[in-house]
This record gives sequence, structure tokens and C-alpha cells, in this order.
Amino acid sequence: MTLNDQRFDAQGSYYVSLNQPQYRLIKSLFSTRKRFNDNTFYDVSNWNIPLSFNIPYAEVSKSDLRKVDVEGDGSSQAPVTNRLNDNAYAYAFSWDNYLAPKLLQQALNAGLKVKVAGRSFVAETDVGQVNFAPGAVVFPRGLNQPAGFEKTLEALANNNNIQVWSVQSGLTGQGIDLGSRNMLNLDKVNVMIVGGVGTSQYEVGEAWHYLDTRVGMPVSIVDRDRLGQVDLSRYTHIIFVQGNYNDLSDSVTGKIAYWLNNGGVLIGQKSANQWFSNKEWLKAKFLSRQEVNDAFNTDGLSYGDIEVLNGKKRIAGAAFATDIDLTHPLAFGFYNETLPIFKNSTAVMQAPDKPFIMVAQYKDKPLMAGYTAPELEDTIAESAAIVAHTVGQGKVIAFADNVNFRGYWYGTSRLMSNAIFMSGFINAN
Repeated sequence: MTLNDQRFDAQGSYYVSLNQPQYRLIKSLFSTRKRFNDNTFYDVSNWNIPLSFNIPYAEVSKSDLRKVDVEGDGSSQAPVTNRLNDNAYAYAFSWDNYLAPKLLQQALNAGLKVKVAGRSFVAETDVGQVNFAPGAVVFPRGLNQPAGFEKTLEALANNNNIQVWSVQSGLTGQGIDLGSRNMLNLDKVNVMIVGGVGTSQYEVGEAWHYLDTRVGMPVSIVDRDRLGQVDLSRYTHIIFVQGNYNDLSDSVTGKIAYWLNNGGVLIGQKSANQWFSNKEWLKAKFLSRQEVNDAFNTDGLSYGDIEVLNGKKRIAGAAFATDIDLTHPLAFGFYNETLPIFKNSTAVMQAPDKPFIMVAQYKDKPLMAGYTAPELEDTIAESAAIVAHTVGQGKVIAFADNVNFRGYWYGTSRLMSNAIFMSGFINAN
């Protein structure tokens, strides 16, 4: 059925009725309220669950109830049971599933050789032709010589409830072949998160929590003050979260610049990106604090209005809408051009002048749910949400917001997995 120009497929959509005792809770979980009598919040001003999970939904009016045809009790679907063909040319699974990064990490831990598709293809499998979107993970038999490796993959996939297909040939009916240069060889990654004094303990913990518990990836947390003593060449990716890095010595920043230019992947969140920009690693500029403050008209205000004005100048936590470029490697596994992002920062990353490096941009009316002063919403509108580009042989990826907020904002957390596993496809400079 179609509601509000959105299509909801049979067997893959759910109907939540308000005709039940906890209807108030349901209304709260789907709330898009933006205005409140008291606009001062401790932290989060809205708890819309579908937005946090990036799940498209629509309200069902009384007049639309007649269109709704439901069956069953909404219980979980039957588990996937893979039985891989031991004579297949290769094996492949889609990047769509939220647990796909976990399966990929487990396969790498098991020593399997992996390729990732940078473009779509249609492969002949033992159950017919299957469409694979960019980001699909492929295990060629020729690269995985130990006998019985497919049994290892089969067990891992069954444990994660992910379908894996047995591909019959390296030649495909449509799209790239399995030997294409757009099939990227993927080696094990080694990720560092910079933590300690001067960084946000919350964001460090949230990034670690996602990679450790959702992806199963071992991660090193290195104190900011120890960066000068660490051999950066051990790491493929370094994550800088919200923090103050301006006092890092020239020798430390020189080490990071050398590591970056020689193939490292530098990932930043929030204020870390302003430091990247100041070091000219990131090709994006930021509005100054004064420029953000100038968005608020203070004419006619009295001393007693200070507290209210300061409350308007902060975003405690709200859902903002972005337009994401679905053709970009950081968007592999996403299929909706509108991506809700949790925002609790007033830093504004300006849209860069260079083409192809802006992955996601805030909409012209970006506020989806929660409180944000109109002045701030207008300032943030059409600014950059995600920027990614090459620096020498390395890459810089900048997230304007915390993509792992509280461990529950599933809709953007897999952007971190894409920044790690799909960064090899980034070639815009």
C-alpha cells in the first residue's frame, strides 16, 4: 500500500495500532513535536524511535484505515539457514543488513580473503539471478584455498541470520564482473580511537561500544597525551571525536599528517573536524561562534532575557534531515535519500566549494523532531553534514555530528562501519 507518497511492501511492513492500552507511549515514540512551552532541555528533546533507526513510516488516518490489510502478530521471521554449494565459484552477501559489518569482521578474523563491490552487479547463483548493490561482500574461491572455508562462512552467516549466495561464475549478467577493478581487496583493519583528557568520554565510549559490541572489532583507545609515543603505522584508521586538540604539539600533528598522507584514514566527529580544517587536512570551513551568535537578534532584550537567549543558542538534542548521496561509498547499504541525524551541536560545517566531496547535506528545512530555535535551524540549513576526500594517499572523513549517539541511534551508526570498510573507494580530492 502507499501512504503519503511512501510505498509499504507486503510481508516487509508493520502496522502499529493506537487502539491498545499503551497508545500514549506509541504516540510518544512516533512524535515529531518541535515546539514546547519550556524550551530548556537537559539533553534530548525528542525520542522518535523510527527516525533513530532510519525506518520510513507514515501516520495512518481514519480514512486510510480501510486500505490496511494485516495478518499475523508481527513476530520475527524464520531464521536464515544457509547451505552453501561447495563447488561455487564464489560466495556473496549483501551490505544491506545492519549486521553485515559484523559478519565481514568475523570473516576477516577467520582469515578469509574478501572483496567488496564498488558497483552493482547481477550474478547467477544456484537459486537463479540475484541483484547485488554496491557494498556487496564477495569471497572468491580462488583466493580462499583452504578446503572447507565455505563451511566457516556458512556457520558465521547462519549465526548472524544473513543470507549468503553461492555464485556460479565470475562473469555476471549485468554490472561489473567479479574480476573488475571495482572489486576492492579488503584486508583486516586496525582502528584507533583517541581518548583521554581533552576528549568527550561519552563519544569515545559510544564509538568503542558500536565497534566492539555491534561489529566485533577490536579497537585501541589511546590517550590524546600519548599520541607522540605511539607508532601510528600500526593503524589503518584513527577516530577523533568531540574534543580539544589545539594544544597538540607540532611533532604530534606532523606524525599524523605523515601517517595520513601515506595512506591512513582519518575520521572526525564534531569539533575534531574544526581542528582538521585548521590543519588544512579537511577541505571544509566552519562558521565562527560569533557568526552563529549573530543569527540571534538581541535588540530590545533586557538582562532578564539572558537565560532564555542562552537556551535558544544550544541544541540539546533533536533529529535533523539530511540529503545523502546514495552513490557515495559512505552511503552503501542506505536506500532512502533522506537520512535523519541526531544533532546536539551548533557547529556549522559549511558546504565545500569542491565537487564530489560532500556526502550529505542538511535540507533547507532540516528540523524533523525536537526543539531547535528557528535562528539555528536557518543557520544549519544546507550546510554540510558529511564530507570525505583524499589527502595524498590517505582519506579524511568528517561527520558534523555524533553518528553513534548513546548506542541507540542505529540509523547512522553504520556510517562508521562504512567509513572503515568502504573508505578504499573514496577517490575525490
